[in-house]
Amino acid sequence: MGQICQAQGGRDSLTMAMVMPHQAIKFSPLHLINFYPTAEFSFEQKVASHVSVQLEAGYVIDYNNDWDEDFLNKRGAKFKIEARYYFFGRADKRKGYYIAGEGYANVVNFDRVRTTTECFDVNCEHPFRRTAEYKIEYREKGFTIKAGLLKRFGRFLFDFNSGLTLRDIRYHEPANLEEQFSEWTFWDIPDERDRVAFSPNFGARFGYVLK
Repeated sequence: MGQICQAQGGRDSLTMAMVMPHQAIKFSPLHLINFYPTAEFSFEQKVASHVSVQLEAGYVIDYNNDWDEDFLNKRGAKFKIEARYYFFGRADKRKGYYIAGEGYANVVNFDRVRTTTECFDVNCEHPFRRTAEYKIEYREKGFTIKAGLLKRFGRFLFDFNSGLTLRDIRYHEPANLEEQFSEWTFWDIPDERDRVAFSPNFGARFGYVLK
């Protein structure tokens, strides 16, 4: 019995050694089509036999959508830190499963243009139009619980996961303009109301195993 357990433990260790990367770099293509698109890269470091830590950072890309005066000059960054535990793998398919917890923060700014019609006189016989351009700050932080699959192709890998995220979302704009231009509707994307909410989470990353 002891020999069987020892053999099983040896196979599990061999499986993890073949599947779980000691160090890997990854790229997240889905973030390029996010509403606030980012070029996002991550680095995974093994810290124990079944445990790793992953750090991720993304730079917000502005696609120069000058036609959309609500979201001009997008800029900022996104940060994530994740701890994951690999609990099962199959050496013959170079495939492993994991559960993970991730904390994140999004720090994004963009500009908005609003045009209003005002009057020189009480009867508004001489109206004029005034344009205001101002900065809006989007701040989000939260925590995600997820489960994932990591598939190895030699030194290349595919990392897919899904889970549930608790999000704390805040938008900040100049106080003198916030009430004047507050026009939220149910179908607005994104929803700019300050709120705490749950939402599903999906991720897909391609990577390369350094060692």
